[in-house]
Amino acid sequence: MSHVAPSRWYPHRFWRRPSIFPLRPSSPRRRGRESSEYQATRAIADYQASATTVPQAIQALVLINGGAATALLAFLSKATPPPFQTVLAASVSLILYAFGVGFAVYSMWSSSQSTLFHALYWEGMLSGDSNATNDRTTADRWLWSHRWCFILSGACFFLASLIFAATLQPSAVVVPYIGAS
Repeated sequence: MSHVAPSRWYPHRFWRRPSIFPLRPSSPRRRGRESSEYQATRAIADYQASATTVPQAIQALVLINGGAATALLAFLSKATPPPFQTVLAASVSLILYAFGVGFAVYSMWSSSQSTLFHALYWEGMLSGDSNATNDRTTADRWLWSHRWCFILSGACFFLASLIFAATLQPSAVVVPYIGAS
């Protein structure tokens, strides 16, 4: 095993050295510069990947928050009315679930705007537009908006579920009967 010089060691590659897997002579990454064909291919691949996975994750958050709100309403509509404390916690939880859905929808909008401005950035870079960096800055802002709204949507679900679960009476929770002892 040969010694790896500190200047050639990359911590994110763990034990591998870059020289173990050298680039081919026809590689698009020559002397640290990417060719425009490679940039175009990468931009299209990035767009396709984000266009399929991000909406699915956001739709899952909408479904989780909306489904929890529906289940909560079904719980409240049972024949015997729950105690006032449970109804109050359910009201707060429903509001939080609604905010979770709202954050998820805004996250989806922010994601689409981020994808749009990233595409405009790459189009500007390929055409030599000097204002392409403005599109990149705008895309990054939309991306951060998407990330924060995604996190807030999940946090709303967690907090609403925690608030409602903390107020349930032990008699309100149905425990399944498991075998005879």
